[in-house]
Amino acid sequence: PKRVEKTFQGYKAQFCQDTPATCQDMAQTGKTVLVGVIRDPAFQFYYEENLEALREQGATIIFFDSLRDKAITPVDLLYIGGGFPEVHAASLEANKDFRDSIRFHAGRGMPVYGECGAVMYLGRTVCFNGETRQMCGVFDVDFELAKKPVGHGYVEAVVSGANPFFPRDERLKGHEFHYSRPVEGSGSNFQLALSLQKGFGYNGASDGLVKNNVFAAYTHFHAGGFTNWARLLVAKAGAVGYAQGAKE
Repeated sequence: PKRVEKTFQGYKAQFCQDTPATCQDMAQTGKTVLVGVIRDPAFQFYYEENLEALREQGATIIFFDSLRDKAITPVDLLYIGGGFPEVHAASLEANKDFRDSIRFHAGRGMPVYGECGAVMYLGRTVCFNGETRQMCGVFDVDFELAKKPVGHGYVEAVVSGANPFFPRDERLKGHEFHYSRPVEGSGSNFQLALSLQKGFGYNGASDGLVKNNVFAAYTHFHAGGFTNWARLLVAKAGAVGYAQGAKE
């Protein structure tokens, strides 16, 4: 914990040195970026430092429960972290209105950022222990669970394709741990934005599924190592301004 705190404090100091006006500009304009985070038993893996980094960028965070809430309310950015959605697949499937609300708003241009378990949840179906369950259907890809980890370890990637958040040619480092993989032959309504130099990601060579303003990758990034992560997410969310636009 002390090591993480030291790293994050160093990140904040470096960030303020590199981009000193970002948070002050938001404060002066009075613009609020509303970030919705799905946090519940199905999606529980988040770096607290990442959430703090979003707040440092001026974001206001609210939380959703994909198992209990009836729907998401419009936000400027929906952040879905890692977890074990396959274990809760029956309950996730049962909450159809919540899943439909994500697909609806994503289809209208709401920015969505997903990590690991979110890749499955944003897909069409997930098959676990012989049972296939319906997910959000943002990406028309089906997933299955292997008996051994498909991806486990450090990831090195280059941004090679268009996506809502990260500039091309940006070099990224993260990590992955997942048993899920796409069912062979499924998936065609999205692009892959990350070319992998190390790691497995989505298919052994690429990661980062993209459709409209939705980005979902098996790779986890930490704000202490990817110092522009929060700034890029909040900048996109603020530029789109989906929450306000949905009210008009």
